[in-house]
Amino acid sequence: MKTNAKHRRFFSPTSFLLCVASLTLSACADSPSASNLEQAQKAFGQHEFYEARIHLLNVLESDPQNLQAFLLHARVMLELGDGIAAENSLKKLTEAELSAADKTALMAHSLILQGKADRAIESLENVKQIDRDALVYRMLLWAHLEENSLNDNMPLLDEALELHDNDPDINALVGRFAVNRGDWDIADKRVKAALAADPRNYEALLLAGEIAINQGQLEEALDIYEQAAALYPVHAVPLANIAGLKTDLGHIDDAEVTVNQGLNTHPRYDYLNFQKARIEYLRGNYRDANSALEKMRLNMSHYPPALILSGKIAAKLGNNAFAVSQLTRAKADDRYVAEADQALQDIARTE
Repeated sequence: MKTNAKHRRFFSPTSFLLCVASLTLSACADSPSASNLEQAQKAFGQHEFYEARIHLLNVLESDPQNLQAFLLHARVMLELGDGIAAENSLKKLTEAELSAADKTALMAHSLILQGKADRAIESLENVKQIDRDALVYRMLLWAHLEENSLNDNMPLLDEALELHDNDPDINALVGRFAVNRGDWDIADKRVKAALAADPRNYEALLLAGEIAINQGQLEEALDIYEQAAALYPVHAVPLANIAGLKTDLGHIDDAEVTVNQGLNTHPRYDYLNFQKARIEYLRGNYRDANSALEKMRLNMSHYPPALILSGKIAAKLGNNAFAVSQLTRAKADDRYVAEADQALQDIARTE
């Protein structure tokens, strides 16, 4: 039930005028292109990012030089986790549509999504101090978080909080960093600050769910993730977490409905396939469980729960040697030693 860079969002969608100062909305509304822009803006504000993308493609088909459409398209594609498409749209913009600092920040977001956080840091550090707004700080913090270098840049974190203490996304980022360090009290404080500023903040909602799980409040966590799923219907992470919690709570049929809902839109999303495998395993459908795990693209050594489940499935299918290998690999992470050892003991008893 973890997030990854592709699906995390460290800034919330914000509305902005689609027509620049010289073009009023009423004037824009005279053309089909403008109508599609307005519909795209509405969909974007409601977090219906796929729908927004369709409207924008219609705009750009009829008006391929519409820079406001490219700006919104870039933001939509960032929300959908497509850094390459976002980068291509951002390259078309001038300072008339987007300040140099904001363009650098959004381009950094696209680089992070492409797994190039080091390049994002390099470009962001070239932004002059006077031009570093909250968006620049958010991207800097996120990039360092992805590079595991935030520990070495604590003055940057302190500076971001000092200048933008009420920014929900910066608070959520600091909360994520605190969770990574095991500082749950600090995380709780920052998440509450983020949600006070913006109750719809995506990352803060995900973190609130994690904090509830850490406190053993699974039903509360489920409520939080369901709220996130309702607010962000195209994102996979809340659905995977909902399915996982429903499975933990013994609501297997409900969990399967949620998993299937998610896989209809995100058929290759690792954590949805992992939850599908869990459900099939619990039902005794071991080959189907194995098939679901095989759809995961994630290296299992980076996700010990998948290694443990793989080992348990292998044992049920009679491949004890592979099962022992997978479970032993899982023990490399201290947090999963007890669970892996229990599964190993179960295998030993059947031999």
